[in-house]
Parts: sequence; structure tokens; C-alpha cells
Amino acid sequence: MRKKKYDVLFPHRLSPDKGIEDLIEIIKRLPTIKFAIISPQIDAIMRLNPYYKKIRKFSNVEFILGEDDKQHNKTISSARVVLSCAKQETFGYSVMKSVLSGCIPVLPQNQCYTEFFKKEYLYQNLTEAIKMIKKHTSIKLINQSQQRDFMFFKKNNPEFSFKNHFQDFFEK
Repeated sequence: MRKKKYDVLFPHRLSPDKGIEDLIEIIKRLPTIKFAIISPQIDAIMRLNPYYKKIRKFSNVEFILGEDDKQHNKTISSARVVLSCAKQETFGYSVMKSVLSGCIPVLPQNQCYTEFFKKEYLYQNLTEAIKMIKKHTSIKLINQSQQRDFMFFKKNNPEFSFKNHFQDFFEK
């Protein structure tokens, strides 16, 4: 068993299509929850983003910027929950990587997430998302064997492929 450093990880760019206004509302409504927002960009570039300026004002948010791959993998495995508020998502690579690194998913019940994840990890509105975050962050110690299994996915051996997306695009 090990303790997690961050309660909630947000592994998306700060862009409207990633539901940043919803993220801000969730952060406001959960002032005791520690959020980590990761980005490959450095601080000098992020300072130009208007959402970065809004979110930096919250004391329960830490930005983790410009990490190399090794440090990035360590960061995502140190969070309890991975949160997505995406309004547009094709495959959800950053969420998949976070879940496979031990994060519990809290995801919108739309986009590609409904194809891969069990319904109990999908929310329909912000109230449900907040309730799920509270539930999953109340668990202070995570069993390492749970981190490696596929309990969050619809199938025990999920098919991580763009095949279905390509078929939808080219055959319809």
C-alpha cells in the first residue's frame, strides 16, 4: 500500500474543448482536494494561456510543467484520480495512460470514454463528478495490485486501437 501525493490529476491542455470551465467549477467546489495539472509546456508559455492565469489563483492546484518522460510517469502514478471534463476526445490517450498508471478514472459519460470504461466511472454532470471525486479521494492508501488490473475497463483486456475510429471515419 502506498500514499498518493495528489488527489486529482488533470492531464489535458488548457483549452475550451477540454472542459476547462467545468474544471474551474470543480476546483472551486472542492477546496480541500489537491489538484495537479500537468503539461509538457514550460511556465513561460503557459503564462500566455488565460485559463492558466485563472487557475493559478487557487491554492489547491499545483501545475507540473515541462517534465521529461520519466518524471511525467512518476507524476501520473502519484495521483489517486484522473479527471477529464473533455467536450471533445477521440481516444483519450492521457486518460488511458493515467489509468494504467494507477489512477481511478472520473470521466464524462460521453466521447470515447463510454466505449472503454465501466459506467460507474462516468459522470453525467458536475454534481456527479464532484461526488465521485470525493468518494475516490477519501481512500488514502491504494492497493498496488489494484493499480495494475483492469477493474475500470469494460473488458479485462481492452483493445487500445484507433481501428474503430478509422472505420467510423472512412466507412460511413
